[in-house]
Amino acid sequence: MNDKKQLATVQKTMAISKDTLEDFLFSQCKNEISDEQKALFVWIALANNLNPYKREIYPIPFWNSKLGKNDMQPVTAYTVYLQKAQASWKLDGWETEIIEDDDGKVAGGKITIHRKDWNNPFIWEVTRDEIVQCKKDWSPNKNWNEKPKFMTKKTLIGQGMRLCFPEDIGWMPYLEEEIRNAQVIDWETESKKKVSLAQVENTEPVNVDALQTKSVKADVISSEQKKKINQIFDLMKYEDSDTKKKEFCKELYNKDSLTKFTNDEANNFIEKLKLWLKKRIITDRIYTLEELSSVIEIITDIYVNPNDQKLLEEIINFGETLTETKKEEPTTK
Repeated sequence: MNDKKQLATVQKTMAISKDTLEDFLFSQCKNEISDEQKALFVWIALANNLNPYKREIYPIPFWNSKLGKNDMQPVTAYTVYLQKAQASWKLDGWETEIIEDDDGKVAGGKITIHRKDWNNPFIWEVTRDEIVQCKKDWSPNKNWNEKPKFMTKKTLIGQGMRLCFPEDIGWMPYLEEEIRNAQVIDWETESKKKVSLAQVENTEPVNVDALQTKSVKADVISSEQKKKINQIFDLMKYEDSDTKKKEFCKELYNKDSLTKFTNDEANNFIEKLKLWLKKRIITDRIYTLEELSSVIEIITDIYVNPNDQKLLEEIINFGETLTETKKEEPTTK
């Protein structure tokens, strides 16, 4: 029996206890967060198609003084943003620049990203005050004291790639370098107020084949993604919504139906449909004032990501234009 066959045999018969898996996934906070929070982290990883065993996503523990208990924040690494941007086949190079003050100290930075499908580069700038992470006394933490240039570059890469490729990675968790300052919570790694959690004593073995099967299933379109896609098509008011949906699937992804979409393709499709829905509303004028007013809450629920705000504002501004038009001349179908 060769080495590959031996390895395959071991993998099929190998069992991993729940404690062993948790020791790996929650190495920083296994005893600080609840089972419910651990399950939430796993679901977030699956929903974003990020592999926690490759450290593409990992949990950071903190004391949430607002809720009065230990809490967990899923974060990712800046290298994952680079990998996802490269996998989109749209990235055509990038460079970062550190900005220093007159004393030679880091004052901020700039990242320039080139996309193959854009004529002009994307440029994103930050100042040190916007991104520096501080301790409770508002002094910079150890990493920012010792490695301000590296920390600035990592933050630039995370924010820049997310904004430049919203259709591919705009939905990904923030970097650890961002989340501590972005959260409206008190971050206390040395808090004396710890939640007492019961130790998990379940040592039920986990089969490796089962884990691999779950990983494969996580890469297919989810029920929530299907629901959102169908919801957008309903809002676009095509005479035959199902036929139009099939045409889009075939034309854009060469797929016969939504059931054959991967998780990433579904996310990409949703972002494209958001743009198309805005066009249908503003350019094609598929709604009267009364009709638009009746569905504006549903539309608002669709454009929930920070990168969607501009699209939502355009729709709302268009609605205000309809209001003004109605005062002068009633809108008719």
